[in-house]
Amino acid sequence: MITGLMRFALVLATETLVLPATAAPQQRKDSVARFYAGPARLGAVRGTVELANGANPTVRLAIVLRNSEAKPETLQIGFRGAPTTRVTLGGREAAQVTTLTPLAQRSGSATGTQGVTIDLGLEINGLPIASSIDTVDVRIVLPSGVPALIRSSVPATRDTSGGRVSYRLARQSAHLTTVNLVYAAGPVTLSIDKQIQPATIDRAGPVTVTLTILNLGRINARAIRLADSYDPRDFSGQGPDFQPYAGKENDRRLVWSRQLDSLAAGASTTVTYVLTALFPVANTSLNAATASISGELVGVSNKVWLAGKRR
Repeated sequence: MITGLMRFALVLATETLVLPATAAPQQRKDSVARFYAGPARLGAVRGTVELANGANPTVRLAIVLRNSEAKPETLQIGFRGAPTTRVTLGGREAAQVTTLTPLAQRSGSATGTQGVTIDLGLEINGLPIASSIDTVDVRIVLPSGVPALIRSSVPATRDTSGGRVSYRLARQSAHLTTVNLVYAAGPVTLSIDKQIQPATIDRAGPVTVTLTILNLGRINARAIRLADSYDPRDFSGQGPDFQPYAGKENDRRLVWSRQLDSLAAGASTTVTYVLTALFPVANTSLNAATASISGELVGVSNKVWLAGKRR
């Protein structure tokens, strides 16, 4: 039976959370392109995001601007939907640092799984910026006692060298938009790595999925519910671990789930299962696998991209 928790996990595993950091903002084909394309350039975005249990994060970001022309430029700059700041750049001025605060919102239980959404889309004079940011360097600091992020919508490098665990979001020549972070106040956080074999599905046949699970928490994890889902038009599965799921409208999925009885703090284990590709499957992303304990999400894997051409 598909539980309410599994429905939530399915949504989190399939949602598209952020544009690739190196991709320029996209526009609808039937709309007129409106981007700021003036002389101001974004040299850098640097700062910290401090996550909290039961409260919105504290975000401190500094923006470095450059004027590429000899004529002075006066502009309004801010994060999308947030208050703006008036800035005047002298001609050919190398840099001017402005501190701005983006919109940030937290949801979830202060003692359980929490999600934070931070809109890092920058605008000048009310328009998204066409040019990329030369350097992005943002440190994400977790609340005290939280061992790891469950999920970040952008790749970030984990750092445990300080008193509190943090992640570094570092990019060159990047465009940023909304960032989503998921973490848990509880003592268990699981890291999940998802891999498939064969890596390219160019014919019908069996596909082996391998989940490598690491307990980053400070206590033993017990009764871990693992779940994964697939498009039933592309895959089938046999056995008690597989069952169909029917959501709203055309939401149909093949759901795999299994319970992992226990995993000691600091320990890792590998879980494998086999499903069947009905056709060649390519140019699509396989959903992330999830892990939960007693109704709380404690882990989300990477998605798996299948290269090639669709049938």
